[in-house]
Amino acid sequence: MAIQEVDQQVKPIMPKSLIAPRRLTHSNYFVADWNKSMDFYTNVVGLNEAYRRPPLKAGFICNGNTHHDVAVMEFSTRYWPEKDADHIGLFHVAFEMEHDVSLCLWYDRAVEHDVNFTVIEDHGNTHSTYMYDPDGNQIEVYVDTLKEWWRLKHGTFYWQNPDWRPWTPWPDTERNVVEEPEFTRVDDAVFHPLKTTAGTFVTRDWDAMYFFYTEVVGLQPLAGGPESDWAVLAGTLGERTLGLFRDKGGLTPGFHHVSMCMPDEAELDASKARARDAGIDLIVDIDHPTRRSLGIHDLDGNLLHFYHDRDGAKVDWASVTAEQALYLV
Repeated sequence: MAIQEVDQQVKPIMPKSLIAPRRLTHSNYFVADWNKSMDFYTNVVGLNEAYRRPPLKAGFICNGNTHHDVAVMEFSTRYWPEKDADHIGLFHVAFEMEHDVSLCLWYDRAVEHDVNFTVIEDHGNTHSTYMYDPDGNQIEVYVDTLKEWWRLKHGTFYWQNPDWRPWTPWPDTERNVVEEPEFTRVDDAVFHPLKTTAGTFVTRDWDAMYFFYTEVVGLQPLAGGPESDWAVLAGTLGERTLGLFRDKGGLTPGFHHVSMCMPDEAELDASKARARDAGIDLIVDIDHPTRRSLGIHDLDGNLLHFYHDRDGAKVDWASVTAEQALYLV
């Protein structure tokens, strides 16, 4: 690998296509009551509790593929001083990098684009950077520094985040991605998703948002483009990971929904029946040739999109309307 000297150290030179997130891994919400939200995401959504941080009034839940697919936290101006004290809704979505070197190189590129980082910290199992996109949504770009995260974070967890800055200490290319996770299941839950896979934003500033997520964050377009009304973007895994939509056709700017994949279509149909029996309103119920989708609101009104892609069904993006594309991300 070619190198260049920087301050008596050497920084790897990697192709731009590799200085990009692998995928979107979780959404983090400010909620009205974190204990009630934890119960909802366990008993309705079907994610297992990973750990809690009582001083933050925060809980983290997943099904084994990563340290959390969803996090809930009662609002504090400590984490978002620009927001009103009663702010409820998205805190941030998170993108996972391949290894520490790719995160540090990504950080350098973001600095060149004048990104204003709100927080840079070591969570013990991750190195994480936070920033706002042009619409004011907060995102996290991070790397796992510990493969067996559950040995550090489980139960009731107390942690003082130590100081960390990119390139200090000098990073390596060790991958701490769990390639074949052991998925867990909440048997009595209404839904049984495997993992969080994507998020969707409706934007008031299309040009700036498209540039930010493609040129700064580094996602690649799978469908749509700078002149379109919508775009589907992918990380280095090549999977649908972010949807961007212009605020047209009655769509309200902001975070629209998070997507979670289901193990199969039969499981999705069984979840629909359980939701009906539990009196849970289905906000989305779509039968597209390539994907079956259901959607519900959580306790704070956030839209959760559950889906299963039909085997072998390829999306003909040229024939997809914006209304269809919204739930194909």
